[in-house]
Amino acid sequence: MSNIIKKQIYSKLILILFTLSIIIVMVSMIEFSLRVLKIPEIKPGNYILEWDPCFFFRNRRNLDIKLFNNKIRVTINSNGFRYQDIPLEKSKNLFRICCLGDSTTFGYGVNNEDAFTSVLERKLNNVSEKTKYEVINCGVVGQYSLSGLEMFKRDILPFKPDMIIVSYALNDAGMVWMWADMKGNNYKELPRPSRSAVAVRNYFFPRSNLYRLVSKSLYNLRQNIHYYFQVRNNHRSAEKLTSRSDYKNNLRSFIRLAEKHKIKVIFFFAPVQIIWAEGGKIIFTSKKECFDKIKEIKLKINLQKVTNYINYFHLGNCCQYLNNQKLARKYYYEAVKCEPSYSIWRKDALEFYLLMKKVARDENIPFIDVNNKFYNEEYHHNSKRLFFDVYHTSEYGHKIIADEIFQILSIRKLVKY
Repeated sequence: MSNIIKKQIYSKLILILFTLSIIIVMVSMIEFSLRVLKIPEIKPGNYILEWDPCFFFRNRRNLDIKLFNNKIRVTINSNGFRYQDIPLEKSKNLFRICCLGDSTTFGYGVNNEDAFTSVLERKLNNVSEKTKYEVINCGVVGQYSLSGLEMFKRDILPFKPDMIIVSYALNDAGMVWMWADMKGNNYKELPRPSRSAVAVRNYFFPRSNLYRLVSKSLYNLRQNIHYYFQVRNNHRSAEKLTSRSDYKNNLRSFIRLAEKHKIKVIFFFAPVQIIWAEGGKIIFTSKKECFDKIKEIKLKINLQKVTNYINYFHLGNCCQYLNNQKLARKYYYEAVKCEPSYSIWRKDALEFYLLMKKVARDENIPFIDVNNKFYNEEYHHNSKRLFFDVYHTSEYGHKIIADEIFQILSIRKLVKY
C-alpha cells in the first residue's frame, strides 16, 4: 500500500474521530443544559415499561414514581411486580396468589394500595386466622396472553404460587398498533431485541433528559397531527394481535403448566365499558373552568368543521363534572360514532370473552366475570366513577373486582380461612 493511500485513510479516520468528538460534546452540552432546566417526565405509560429480550417489554424494575399530577403512586419492585418486594421463599402457612394480566390487573390510574390485588389481599387476611394470604400483582401495561405465558414460565414459577388468576383478552383482541412497526407488522413479524441492546436502552435511555425530551416532543407532535388534521393510524395489522386459535392455545398452556406444578387456575375477564368513558382525565377546579373548556372545544368544532372523537369525549367529561349524566352519555356515544375502531375493538373483546369462558368451561376452570356487576353499578349508582379513563378501571371499580373475586373464592372454597 502506497504512502498516499495510507495518508488518505489516516485523514478519513481523523475526520471521523473529530466529527464523533464534536457530536459527543454537543450531546453532552445539551444533556447538561436539560438537566439544569429539569425537563418533565415523558409519557407515563412509556416510563412504567422497559424493554425485555424475550417478550419485548416488561415493568421497569425498582421504580417508585408519582404520576398524573403527583396523585397516583406507582411502585415496582426488583422482580418487576407492582408494590413492595416479595421474598422468594414461602413460609408454611402462606398461601400465595399471583395475578397475571394487562393494565387493569396492574392498576393503571390507581395507587398501589387501591389496585384490586391489594384490596383482595387485605380482605383475605382480615377473615383468615391461620393462613396468611399474599396476592402478588404481576400485571403489565399492554401485556397479552403470549407474553404473559412467557413471563409465567420465567418470572413467576420460581415464586411457587398456590394459585394464579389469569386475565388476558383486551389486548389480544386488538391494539396491534401498540407493538407494530411503521409498516404495520405486529409482534409475530418483529425480530426479538438482543440482550445487549435491551441493556443499553433500559439503563442509559431513561437516565437521559435529551432522550426524554425527544420522546415527549415526538409524542406530542403525533398527537397534534391526529387531533388537528383528523389523521388515523393506517399502519395497523389487518389481523388481531392474537388469533382466536392462538388465544385458546395460550390459555390452555397456562392450565397445563399450572397443573404440572400443582397450581390452581382461575380465569378473570376484565370489565369493558358500555359507553365511551365514564369520567376522564380532565380534572377541573371550578365550574367556571369547566364552562371555559366547553367554549374552547365548541370553538374548535366550529373552526375544524369536522369533529373527531376527542372533542366529544372532552365534552362528555365536562357534562359529567357538571352532573349532567344524560348529556354526558350522549356525547360519549357521539365519540364512539366518530371512532368506530373502539366499537370494533369492544365487539372483538366480547368475542374473546366468550372464548375464555368456553375454555374455562371445557377445562373445568373457575371463570370470574364482573361485567354484569359493573353494568348494574353503572346504570343505578352513577355517583361513583367505575372507570378512570376510556379503558382503565377506577379505584371504586377495583374494589368491585376484589369483592367479586373474594366472593367466588369463598363460595367455591378455593381458599381456607
